[in-house]
Amino acid sequence: MDHNESKKLTENTLEILKLDSFNKVFKSAISEMRPSKLRLGLLSVYLLLLYLFFSCLVFTNNAVIKVVSVLEIINNTYLPLFGIILTGYSIFQALANGQTLKTLLSRNEGNKSMFLRFNSYFFVLSIIYLTIILGNMSLLFIVKNLDPSFHLPWFSNRVNTQICVVFTTIYVTIMVYFLIEFKSFIYNLYQCFSINTYEKAREYIKQSDLYNKN
Repeated sequence: MDHNESKKLTENTLEILKLDSFNKVFKSAISEMRPSKLRLGLLSVYLLLLYLFFSCLVFTNNAVIKVVSVLEIINNTYLPLFGIILTGYSIFQALANGQTLKTLLSRNEGNKSMFLRFNSYFFVLSIIYLTIILGNMSLLFIVKNLDPSFHLPWFSNRVNTQICVVFTTIYVTIMVYFLIEFKSFIYNLYQCFSINTYEKAREYIKQSDLYNKN
């Protein structure tokens, strides 16, 4: 290991120790999820189409029952994905050892080491999915206990329907955004596997060369 690599390894290791509270880790990690302009554009189109779909076809009647169905679909989708994320996080922790860990700590992507970027990303995605599941279950509990004919007495039926459509559309769009984020989770896990494979292959080649020389 040369001097520059050793210095970077030390600096990046110390950088991890600076994140000594939940808030610091979360703030550092959430920056990894800045949406691209393309994704925001596609989500805007999706939001508009979803609003039209809900307005014209879904929430014409029995809005409470329809909202319950939407919340149940979200719950049934996110629960297994959360399990996959925890499994993926465990796999990452298992892979990040030995020479692989050294590589992840000594290489930077932007102003963070690869290890800190991956570790922060898996951490914050786990927290976000857990928050979504808990929040969605709370909403499901509340809405399920509403009378099917529930409406806000201060507004007409038409305004009640529009309020329901707007909030449901925004909520579902946010859920879809974090479903799309699952793609990045798969890619980051793929990168970890690739780095681990590269380091193991390099070690094998070194051992083979030493054996051939002897």
